[in-house]
Amino acid sequence: MAERTQQEELDELDRVLTRLALTEEANLEKVVKKLLPLAVDRLSTPHKAVQVKVLGMLSHINKRVKGQKDIKLPLEALLGLFCRRPPPLPMVRNFALVYVEMAAQRATPDQRLAIVPHLLEGIASKPAAQRDMLLRLAAGGLAQLNGPGAPRQGDDADEAAFAAKYTFLQSDADRAVFLEYGRILLLYSPAQKRLVLPLAPDASQEAAARAVDPVEITVLPGGLAASDLARIEGTAGAPRGEELTLQRLGFLNFITAAGVVPKDALVPYLLAACDAQDPQGRVAARGETLVRKRCGVDSSKPVVDLEDTTLLESLFRLFLGSHPEGTTPSSAPATAATTASEGQPGAAAGTAAGQSAGGAASTAGATVTEPAGQALQLRLLSLFTRSLAAANAFPRSVQVIFACVYGKQKTLRLQQAGMEFAVWTFKHASPERLAPVAPSVLAGLLTLLDEEIPGDNAGRTLRSFTYQALGQLAARQPQLFARDTSAAARFFQALVTEPPGVRASVQEAVGSLAAAYRGCTGTAAEEIESLLLTSIAAPEEGRRLAAVQWALRLFPFRHVAARYVCCTAAGDRKLEVREAGLGGLKPPKATGGATSTGRSGAARAAPDSAGRASEGATSAGAAEPKEAVTGSAAVTDMVTDGAAAQDAAYPSAREVVAYFRKRHPRLGAPADAGEQLLMSEGAFLALLKFIQAAKASTKGSGDSSGDDEQDLVTYAGVFEHALVRDATPALQVAALEALLGTAAGAPLAFSRLYAPRMLWLRSFLGHTDAAAREAAAKLCGVAAAGQSGADAADLLQQLAAVFLAAGSTTRHGAGGAPSAGGAAPAASDNRAAAVGRAAARFEERDGTAAACGYVLAQAMSGSPSIAQEALTAAAEALHAALADSDATLAAAAAAALGHAALRGQLPLPEGQLPASSPANPDAFALGTATASVIAVVPPATAPTTRAAPLADTPVAMDTDAAPTPATRSSVLQRVVGLTGNRDNKVVLRAVATLGHLASHQTDAATLQAASDGLLALSSNKNEEVQFAVGEALCFVFGGVPVTADTILHSGYRGLAAHLTATGEAANASAVPPEVEGSGPTDMAIDGEAPADGVEGSASKDPPARTAAQDQIMTKLLNELIFHSRTEVRCGACIALLSLASFTGRHPALQPRLPAIQEAFSGLLGDSNEVTQEMASRGISVVYAMSGSAARKQLLDELVGVLQGGARKRRAVKVEGDTRVFAEGSMPTAPGGGTISTYKELQGLANDLGQPDLVYRFMDLANHAASLNSSRGAAFGFAGIAKLAGEQLAPYVAAMVPKLYRYQYDPNLRVRDAMAAIWRALVPEPREAIEKQWGAIADELLKEVGGRLWRNREAACLGLADLLQGRRWPAVADKFEAMWTMALRALDDIKESVRASAVTLARALRSLTLRVTDREHSAPADAAAAVGISLPLLLDKGMGSTVGEVAALAVDTIAQIVKGAGAGPVRPHLQLLVGSLLESLSTLEDTRLNYLEQHAERLGVDSGGAGGGGAP
Repeated sequence: MAERTQQEELDELDRVLTRLALTEEANLEKVVKKLLPLAVDRLSTPHKAVQVKVLGMLSHINKRVKGQKDIKLPLEALLGLFCRRPPPLPMVRNFALVYVEMAAQRATPDQRLAIVPHLLEGIASKPAAQRDMLLRLAAGGLAQLNGPGAPRQGDDADEAAFAAKYTFLQSDADRAVFLEYGRILLLYSPAQKRLVLPLAPDASQEAAARAVDPVEITVLPGGLAASDLARIEGTAGAPRGEELTLQRLGFLNFITAAGVVPKDALVPYLLAACDAQDPQGRVAARGETLVRKRCGVDSSKPVVDLEDTTLLESLFRLFLGSHPEGTTPSSAPATAATTASEGQPGAAAGTAAGQSAGGAASTAGATVTEPAGQALQLRLLSLFTRSLAAANAFPRSVQVIFACVYGKQKTLRLQQAGMEFAVWTFKHASPERLAPVAPSVLAGLLTLLDEEIPGDNAGRTLRSFTYQALGQLAARQPQLFARDTSAAARFFQALVTEPPGVRASVQEAVGSLAAAYRGCTGTAAEEIESLLLTSIAAPEEGRRLAAVQWALRLFPFRHVAARYVCCTAAGDRKLEVREAGLGGLKPPKATGGATSTGRSGAARAAPDSAGRASEGATSAGAAEPKEAVTGSAAVTDMVTDGAAAQDAAYPSAREVVAYFRKRHPRLGAPADAGEQLLMSEGAFLALLKFIQAAKASTKGSGDSSGDDEQDLVTYAGVFEHALVRDATPALQVAALEALLGTAAGAPLAFSRLYAPRMLWLRSFLGHTDAAAREAAAKLCGVAAAGQSGADAADLLQQLAAVFLAAGSTTRHGAGGAPSAGGAAPAASDNRAAAVGRAAARFEERDGTAAACGYVLAQAMSGSPSIAQEALTAAAEALHAALADSDATLAAAAAAALGHAALRGQLPLPEGQLPASSPANPDAFALGTATASVIAVVPPATAPTTRAAPLADTPVAMDTDAAPTPATRSSVLQRVVGLTGNRDNKVVLRAVATLGHLASHQTDAATLQAASDGLLALSSNKNEEVQFAVGEALCFVFGGVPVTADTILHSGYRGLAAHLTATGEAANASAVPPEVEGSGPTDMAIDGEAPADGVEGSASKDPPARTAAQDQIMTKLLNELIFHSRTEVRCGACIALLSLASFTGRHPALQPRLPAIQEAFSGLLGDSNEVTQEMASRGISVVYAMSGSAARKQLLDELVGVLQGGARKRRAVKVEGDTRVFAEGSMPTAPGGGTISTYKELQGLANDLGQPDLVYRFMDLANHAASLNSSRGAAFGFAGIAKLAGEQLAPYVAAMVPKLYRYQYDPNLRVRDAMAAIWRALVPEPREAIEKQWGAIADELLKEVGGRLWRNREAACLGLADLLQGRRWPAVADKFEAMWTMALRALDDIKESVRASAVTLARALRSLTLRVTDREHSAPADAAAAVGISLPLLLDKGMGSTVGEVAALAVDTIAQIVKGAGAGPVRPHLQLLVGSLLESLSTLEDTRLNYLEQHAERLGVDSGGAGGGGAP
């Protein structure tokens, strides 16, 4: 077709224009719909005149249509013209777009929404003007996605279908342009005009003071530039009010329905959540919901990756804008503070200076973006403080901090959030990134602290965060503070000046700041030391606590000044400071020692008459030490990096004393009894103990501290200042024991110094504290070595006169008693005046009796040399005191004789034990010799059947009867008699004395009597007595690892306590107990195990002692461990344990180790808990001393018991009063009363007419013993596990499943025991559980349906814990079995099992809902889980007759259907719907059925009554 000429086109246009002009208004819309697209398209003509004619036609159309808003324009046709391919001429596109905009305003909502895909197609490639217009049109169309028009969300298929209609989303560029416009739309608010005073940056104060006219500036909304406002407003103006709200909601709904990834949608959601323009809050509520659900930023595992650097950069730009004034690190805080517009709400598009009166933004600043608003900044900060990448995004992170603290929009709340982000940044930023900006940040933070901040809660919170930030900065960049201690002084002062609400943060910052000064030297170190010494004396608790903490962290343990700070803090009135100080006096690295397992609350203490450990020394004089390195002089050498954690060496005791004398010069002068304490009691106590520990640590290291007279005098200057009148009894006890420790280290020097001061030492023999009297008595014994023979003899006579003067006046046998009336010498401090006369009388007698024994023992050693008559007289005096009316004093005399016997045979005739007489039939365990001994003891001291008060019923002697000759045999008789006293303290001293008396005996009858007397106490129910008997038997047996000097010259409190304090092992094998005062415990393997069959060398003991050894072992192994009474078996077990621990390497004991092991194994199942525990410890002891074959056999036996194997039967004699069941474990008898003994069980069986029922009872008792055996084996196994090492490896895998279950056993003690094994065998529990998850689950599932209720209960609880955090692949193969067994356990006959089954059911329900939820599990996993759980719950759950099971099933099914979605549930709909319909009537409340049946009688409509039921 030939191209038309210009004239033809003009003629045609004239006709069309004429027709248009003649068209009536009613028909105008039809004409325009056809004509307008053609006219716009005609603009593509090459003829200029035609274009002019077309423009005239369009102008005519505009005039006629403009006033008639109801005329619709051809929107689709015009849009098609605009989007035509190939694109039309620019003029055509521009006019088409103009008319598209006009047509969209007249179109229906559906039409505007329908054109959105076409508007946004290729939007990134459009010119800027067209792009903005198209985006405005699209925003108007998306406003329809609200209310009923909103797309349905939540289904992946729906999201995909919705997104498929909007192909522009597939283009990254188009999507980015669209989302950017959405950001602007959500931030948009109209610009505001504001009048401000202009101020040039360099204006002087005079110029500023002159009156000037205000100028108008434009204040832009946060986060936007002036150009952004133009994009929203266009030529027609921005949408307002409800229209703007709908556009924002539509945009949010669109990106949600289209499935825009959370990373891209996060910013729009955050902007919407911070919206404040919608008065109804719809935008903010919608944004908050989407942030939480779609992005999950508030959850522990957010959906959005906050470590994405691209995302973070966009968030930083939004926060800071494009010109963050005063927010760079180089901009000092003062710069931000002097900003012209500071204090103005909002951000200005430019400064007032230089702007015209009109206030229009300059063209150059049109693209400058303002920082986000405060609400949005706070929200962004909450994200930054969860991102490690944000902390390392320098300089952005620092810019954010400064913007918050010093920016134009700063408020207290924003400053708080900024400082919180600063804490996060300094904590997580890499050091190399933080180092360049650290000085600027430090200056800014310190400047902030100098500012006046309101004292309200917000201001306090800001200061708290500031101190936290400084603490983190100090921890990460310590070099900023190391050379300048002013920050430390400032922080210490802040502990006083800051308000209480801030001090906690200051305290934390002070702790962090300490790391900055670790390793400082020279002047800085001296200033820090001076600061600590000043602070420890401050009245404020916070400063004192900080001083102690810094002393612990900055200085090594050998630093004397730091230990001074700790000692001072140990006497602080505040508990926290006190504990910190005491902790600083212990080496940083804890010493070794096995931990006790399964210890019950009952007393486990070994016999302990003194009650305290003692080491140390005192002296009377004062002298300077040989070396004195004080803290300040040695600071440079002492402060080393990491020393506090690595160096555990004690300082020299000399240095410690010298430094304290420097700080307290009065310590260097002689002590005056009337002076006041130079330090608090707690500080003095800590000092005494620390000096002793420092001296003990240098033994064997070449340091001879305390080993010569000069050191002794030096230490006395400190110790004697703690013995003044103002000192408390506890402090005096510690000082005396410290002096005793020094005397033990240098007895010759001590005796030379203190022999002349014997009266001063004797003044403490009447002390109110028994430990002080005992220490003073030992000191008298040591000092006696420096006296002459005559003086020592006179001393013995005076001591004897004191403790006999208030007693019986009866004269004694040959040699006579010392003459009465020799009262104790007057004490220099007149101590007797401080106590009542009666109390002092007893205490003086007790103390002098003990001193007499120690002096006698010292004289028996040959130094000093005393006539035999004087020794005999002293021994006879003590013998006479054994019959004292006060059993306590008689026990003191017995202990004194025992101490003397440690040096050899007592200086008394041998004597002869009475002829054997029939043993007391009521004393089951007494030998004939012991029975004879007790038979001749005066009645008042023999065992009585009724306890009598000591003060009211004295043990009087018959003064008319012939006196008992003083012989060694009579001493033994009377001591054995004291073992029958009802006062356990008396018994304890008598038992220890028996052991001491037998230590040097060679007479068979005497040894037999002593061992029988000790074994007779096996029936004593006091555990402390039983432990004492065990140690005493060790002395009778022979081979104890202590010497007489150790017992007489130190703070010896028993074998167990001594070995614990010294760290030695009995016979190089037994490790002492780790619990204070406890009995013997686990033993360490000393090298390799001994070879099999080695019995040791032949014993060299005399025949009498060999016979006693045989007697003891025979009695224990063949009789007592099989006795029918529980307490007897317990006593025998403790005795065996003591022998094995303390004499285990004795040649006489080695061949009996297999028998001892068998005895311990049998006692593991004893009903007594103490017996079980002691037997388990005994197994560990024997294991350590056994050969490899014996060890393997023992391990096999223990593992077998733990795994439920048959235990070895043990023959135990059963009598009528034998306790078969524990008290309270059996129900009450029909006639009332409990059933626990064999006799009571027989009576019950006979009353029921079923005598054979007693055998069933015994079977139950045997089952209970099996459970006890498992617990006992657990204790023993836990001890061996620490020793066996690789030998246990083959057993671990098989034991883990059962051990896991045992940890949930209903019996608390079993749980504790098994937990100890678990910790010993499984160093990495999580790894072990993961590795053997299947085996553990199989074990638990088997036991859930087991026969024993305790196993079922434990399995339910264990399985519930095992399921925590599991994913579907791990539980898939056992999922059905777990549900089956859980539903079965819910119907268990035992209530406690049902309760544990509820716990299991809850865990299973939680797991099921998680693995079936499509948002938490993969689609395939969710479908598989639904496929197993739904049919099972419908069948076995809802079909159950148990109400709890059915209710659980219904609830779980409902939640599964709700969370799984349509896909996984659809295959089971038929079964699901049918089961639910059937269950309506079965689950219906029975009251509804009753109401329906009686509706007429009750006046209720029957139709309404049944309306709620099943159809």
